[in-house]
Amino acid sequence: AREQVDDWNLDDDQMADLFEDYDGFLDGEIDGDFTPLQELDQAEKAWRHVKKPLLSIGGKGATLSHGNSLRQLLNDHTAVKVKVNPQKFGSLKNAFATIKGLAEESGAPKGIELIQFREGDRMILFGLPGTLEKIENGEFPPKPVKKSKEEDV
Repeated sequence: AREQVDDWNLDDDQMADLFEDYDGFLDGEIDGDFTPLQELDQAEKAWRHVKKPLLSIGGKGATLSHGNSLRQLLNDHTAVKVKVNPQKFGSLKNAFATIKGLAEESGAPKGIELIQFREGDRMILFGLPGTLEKIENGEFPPKPVKKSKEEDV
């Protein structure tokens, strides 16, 4: 997936088309890896910042307890990778919609965001509402805090 992103070299007009495609993705007209962000480099930083999946959903599908776990994880982490066996869902897009619904049913705020998904890894990166905007503005992932020499002592 990383090679695909590097090969895109999109200009502003192509980015505008990408946002139009995002609507097609939500309507089920587009399959495959998708990142609904203007700054693909920022999306990659967010993907790499979230080191590993903190929730796994197997072939039997998602339950309300999975939704509750995602709600708790998002409250603690802002963005969470979820590893999914898409067998029960049919696609990662369907898995996102189902898991998002279960999390919101468990008390998560409405509007959980799809940051990115990768079919090959069978992973979805979920974010709290507003996370996409923070990524686009460079506010997420947070910048590393530099230690002063006094702190090392």
